[in-house]
Amino acid sequence: MSRVLIKRIALTDFKGQHEKEILLNGTNAIVAGKNGSGKTTLADSWYWTMADKDYLLKNNPDIRPDDGRDCVPRVDMELEIDGKPLNIAKYQKKSVSKPKADGTVRVTLSNKYEINGVVAKTEKAFREDMAIKGIDFDNFIVLSHIDAFTNQKLADMRSVVFSMASTHPDLEIAQECADCEEVAKLLNDYRLDEIEAMNKAKKKNADERIDSIPNQIKGLEMAKVDIDVAELELQKNAIKERMNQIQKQLDSISDDSQVDALRLKMNEIKALMIEEEEKAQKKVDEEYRRRKEEFNRTTSEKEELERRISNVQMDLRHAESGITRNALELQNARGRYKTLRDSTYDDSEIQKIEAESFGDELSICPTCGQKMLDEQIEQAKEQFESSKKKRLDMARKAKEDWELRKKVQLNSIAAEGNAAKTDLEESQKAKEESESSVSVLEDELAKIAAENKVAEDAMKNFQKTASMDGNKMYQEYSKQLESLKEEIQVLPNLADKKAEYNHLLNEKQAELIAVEQEISKSWNNESINDQVSQMKQALRDSAQKSADADKILFQIKRIRMKKNEMLDAEVNSHFSGVKVQLFTYQKNGDAVDACDWFVFDESNQKWTKLIGCANTALAIKGKIAIINGLQNYFGMHLPVFVDYAAELDDSNMKSINADCQIIFLKVTNQDLSVSAV
Repeated sequence: MSRVLIKRIALTDFKGQHEKEILLNGTNAIVAGKNGSGKTTLADSWYWTMADKDYLLKNNPDIRPDDGRDCVPRVDMELEIDGKPLNIAKYQKKSVSKPKADGTVRVTLSNKYEINGVVAKTEKAFREDMAIKGIDFDNFIVLSHIDAFTNQKLADMRSVVFSMASTHPDLEIAQECADCEEVAKLLNDYRLDEIEAMNKAKKKNADERIDSIPNQIKGLEMAKVDIDVAELELQKNAIKERMNQIQKQLDSISDDSQVDALRLKMNEIKALMIEEEEKAQKKVDEEYRRRKEEFNRTTSEKEELERRISNVQMDLRHAESGITRNALELQNARGRYKTLRDSTYDDSEIQKIEAESFGDELSICPTCGQKMLDEQIEQAKEQFESSKKKRLDMARKAKEDWELRKKVQLNSIAAEGNAAKTDLEESQKAKEESESSVSVLEDELAKIAAENKVAEDAMKNFQKTASMDGNKMYQEYSKQLESLKEEIQVLPNLADKKAEYNHLLNEKQAELIAVEQEISKSWNNESINDQVSQMKQALRDSAQKSADADKILFQIKRIRMKKNEMLDAEVNSHFSGVKVQLFTYQKNGDAVDACDWFVFDESNQKWTKLIGCANTALAIKGKIAIINGLQNYFGMHLPVFVDYAAELDDSNMKSINADCQIIFLKVTNQDLSVSAV
């Protein structure tokens, strides 16, 4: 830890100053004067000497007088580093080469350095020697110029503040996050980014299946044969009726009455057998239709319950996220409140002043060493008491101001905590409601899923073609038909006169077979329906895989949010009066890199964005607070020049708390002057 103070700055032929000496005495000071009196030049001299820049942070600035005089611009500084005096100087020499043939010359400017009157061989040697004495040139500008840090690129600012925080392993953070057990287990074998990549790929594949399966189902539905089974059944019955008519005509021309009688009996029995077949098939068709309707009903109810559960689970995850975020905010507010509440003011200065007394040594004349006259002693006592009272009043006023600021800050933190508590309670209520809804819906889903499985098994295992094995009437007709066939076979063959009718009968038989084949094609539709059912199950499985991946990705977001919140809290612990927001969040919860600074506005008791929203006075306070935090962290307290301090009144200047020397440069109508803050 090093502390650098400026006691004196002397300028010789530096910019517009021929000879100028400024006494700062190592304390906070106000350098006031009209434009052109040398205020900014004073700041330029400091940054030029230490960093080869001017106050605007321009490299290698022109520090030579505008009048073109051949001189040696020089800056002499009397410093104090950790209580030890140090004199340094920097000056610039100009050399001109011999004229060339064309009359041109080359002008060379070189900077020289001195430490305690000893000339440094090189700038590098100067910096090395100063580094030994406690000045870190790598961070000098950032720690001494109020605009240098906030004017950096986003990545450079984040790099600095990130170095102020410790690193927490992802597994440690995941174990502290509620409902992140799945990711915590995976972190034993994979990095967080690997887990994220794997689940993004899993979700992508599942979503592609979800997108493609409906088209596959559509293709299967289009493959169904558009057959009017009822119409074909009418055609079938008409053909059978015609065949019966032909058969009757065939039978009518038979000369063999015995054969005719047998064939007539056979036809009657066949008709009865067909009637029994149709009755049995009708019962089978009705039962299959009933089972299919039950399966479709339970499937629809199951899918609807799954959709409702998914929606309620999403609400539950949102509520859990709110609980985590609000709990952290409440915890943070409670911690800050306790820390500030327990803090006490260091009133040692008050006690020190109160303990002072007018001793005998003060009655001795400092010039002649003789004891002063009684009248002089009394006058000295009055001056002593007056000075003591003023200093004591100032010290007590400082304590009162500190107590007031503490009270205001406590009220602000309490308001933040109450708001977070209200939000937390609302999120907890929403979580309880969602958990209750999920429990009820899952019970309903379990019940309907069991019903759906029973219905599915009943439909899959169903024999869609009627079996006549157990039909006693049909079996009896079959025996009778076989007996009649055997009787006909032993009778004499008939003449060819029946050939024509037999030919017609064969044609109709062919037509009947063709119609029955068309009817059989409708059975393919049932197979397609089974494939569609499998596709829908695959769709549900893909939806579940997508939801599982979403769950993992949501947990990863929570872990990263927790990590970011821990980082924010740790970085902000190094600062007072300002805070930094290192991440902003999109609507989907994704974090976006940021480095937005906010300064606390005591006038309206709220945080105001430093860049773009804060007025000049508030911005100055905020930037000084940033520098103070950085100086405390890096262990180097450097003087800070504030060139646009006209926006700060005396109360504002006195209210700025920084553990470093601050020189305010203020425009007035007077000649250049230096006063204490």
